Amino acid sequence: MSRWTKDRSAGRGARWWALMVVVAVLLGATACQPSQWKANPQGAAASHVDGRLEFFSSAFAAAGAWHAWQVAPNGGWLSASLPTPPFSTMRIEAARNADGRLEVFAAGNGQVWHTWERAPGGWAAWQSLGGPGFAGELDVAANPDGRLEVFAIRTIAGMVATERVVHAWQTTPNGTWSGWSAIGVDRPPGSMPDIVVGQNADGRLEVFTSGAVPQHVWQTPSASGWSAFVPLPLGSSAQLAVAPNEDGRLEVFGNDGTRIANAWQITPNGAWAGGVLTALPFPTSPFAQPLLVGPNADGRLEVFFTIGGGGGAGQRVPGHIWQLNPNGTAGWSGAVALPAIPWGYTGLPAVAGLAANADGRLELSVVMLDSLGTSTFTVHAWQVAPNGVWSGWQQRVA
Repeated sequence: MSRWTKDRSAGRGARWWALMVVVAVLLGATACQPSQWKANPQGAAASHVDGRLEFFSSAFAAAGAWHAWQVAPNGGWLSASLPTPPFSTMRIEAARNADGRLEVFAAGNGQVWHTWERAPGGWAAWQSLGGPGFAGELDVAANPDGRLEVFAIRTIAGMVATERVVHAWQTTPNGTWSGWSAIGVDRPPGSMPDIVVGQNADGRLEVFTSGAVPQHVWQTPSASGWSAFVPLPLGSSAQLAVAPNEDGRLEVFGNDGTRIANAWQITPNGAWAGGVLTALPFPTSPFAQPLLVGPNADGRLEVFFTIGGGGGAGQRVPGHIWQLNPNGTAGWSGAVALPAIPWGYTGLPAVAGLAANADGRLELSVVMLDSLGTSTFTVHAWQVAPNGVWSGWQQRVA
């Protein structure tokens, strides 16, 4: 449920990346029964033009929608509520407009909604981009000309319900929005549990859907249309993440709860190959938890996920794997658990936001339940130095 897009701001050098994305977890009625866990993607991270990071979440019921931001590049954080949403919050994503203003998208009550930074400050009231039929799966990316484009999975009611991939886009950079248009053919309900979008080295967007047979579709070279959906050599996956390698080749990661598979372009903008990357040492089965992926300052990709055990009896903890060299030609590390989260909790932590600080250090946000199982909180950790080891966890309070 994550994707990276190239930061096109001036003066940033050849390759700086920022993640929009991603995920949170709420608990069902009984904490001791794993079958009642439900993953809800309720977090996203983005970066400002000046390099300050911002994290968004819809997991805090009292706040409705909430954000935290760095007061200076690489610095400390403040937090506040976003405008109260007129819907029950579900999936939330964020992206940066061509003029530098952040825009946040959410799916709730069958519609897609958005709010955006006003100039010179503050946030607009939530407005609907339309519905019905949107259950929560969506993603957003910027076209090469700066126009944002939203992709979502929409349920079409009828004698036999179906699902389809749809998209809407800004008609001009920073501007108004089109209506929704379909991409590809309808599929059976529930066959596409996740959708992510990446950007090819030549700027064309490529969309990936998870399921028993993950598939992908891409903008044609003229950027005036789309290919047909074709299978991706990834294997059955519930959750996806996508990022570009140092050489521009896209790489997609899939999680089925017991292993992480990957598929990669053989050449930039080209054909695909795939395989199983690693078996999780402490599987989260039967639930495939979200994935996040992003590049280190030296270009090596690093993938984050939730694994069982490793932090005490019954506790699940965030884990990660990383390329041993840029582009992964020397292979990958094994799966390693990050430090246990020190605050007592009955919940399941889920990686919820990943972004690169202005100095290149990755920073990870995790959303989880507190020790009473009644309210969520977030924690974050960061690389102590670019490409380096990780700090302990620090709690954020909504």
